[in-house]
Amino acid sequence: MPAAERSTCLLVGTPAAKAADIVAQRESLASEAGDAANVSFEQLDRLSMVSLPKSHYKKIVSGATGPACFMHTVSALGQFATALQPNGSLHLTEPIALVEDASLSPLRTMTTLFRDLTLNGFIDLAALALWVVDPVELKVWAATPTSPLAGAVNATAWFGKVAVVEVVAKKPSYEIGASTALPLKFKKSAPAKEETSRIKVEPAKVSVWKVSANDEDDEDLVNEDDLIDEDDYLKPDLTDCGTTDGTAAKKKACKNCSCGLAEMEAEDEVRKEEEQAAKKQKVATKAVPAVQSSCGNCYLGDAFRCASCPYLGMPAFQPGEKVTLSLKDDLTV
Repeated sequence: MPAAERSTCLLVGTPAAKAADIVAQRESLASEAGDAANVSFEQLDRLSMVSLPKSHYKKIVSGATGPACFMHTVSALGQFATALQPNGSLHLTEPIALVEDASLSPLRTMTTLFRDLTLNGFIDLAALALWVVDPVELKVWAATPTSPLAGAVNATAWFGKVAVVEVVAKKPSYEIGASTALPLKFKKSAPAKEETSRIKVEPAKVSVWKVSANDEDDEDLVNEDDLIDEDDYLKPDLTDCGTTDGTAAKKKACKNCSCGLAEMEAEDEVRKEEEQAAKKQKVATKAVPAVQSSCGNCYLGDAFRCASCPYLGMPAFQPGEKVTLSLKDDLTV
């Protein structure tokens, strides 16, 4: 078998795995692929420090060597997806939480594990086996110093809630990030010769209004002068407008007056109302009757008048002068 056609496999071990278990697992993978199989080995905790060859392995096995208390980070899953060839397979053994419980952190559930695998490009996910971890195994996890669960495992509280699952996933038949052009152009089949002769291509009609300066000449317009009769040019006869009362020559406006007499009468009414209001507001002057002064000093002013003086509040005047009182400020209209 040529070297290019040899089956290439990667075995990823855990830091707590025994050397004898790693050798046995490596030999088992070599026997499955044939004597010429090339099985590589790498530690799980060293994946962040190495660069795996791109699209090199047909199969990757990780976590199969116990104890199974090591989880695969999202970064490790991404490295596996890059290192696998198209249609290559990934076999994982990882602890999971059977229930969603904050006390089981940092374990993830089966749903979360499948989600992380899918987001890294794996397809055809399947769980090959699942078994519940017994208290003895949980104590081994707690006693493993290199395990990320060493300080979190509670054998009493975790029993019945933690299991180990073997998952197989497949890489698609194309490389991650590959692109291809989509056939978006569709060829239209030509019609048969008999049908072609029947088809008539009509020019497209543009439905646009066209306005011409001569459009008015083509339409029948009504002459404005024909709408006016001879009677419309005659002035209205006002001799018969209104009725007379007795000998008075003044006329009253008709009910449907159109000669302007009704407006004139309205203006007269407004003018009469204004005149009547002006008369009411006219200042009245009332003469004060002559009063015989007992002291003879009333004409000198308020400084020389008594409290009951009828001239109190009036300005000084000459003796014998006729005094009048203005009632303008005291008049209420």
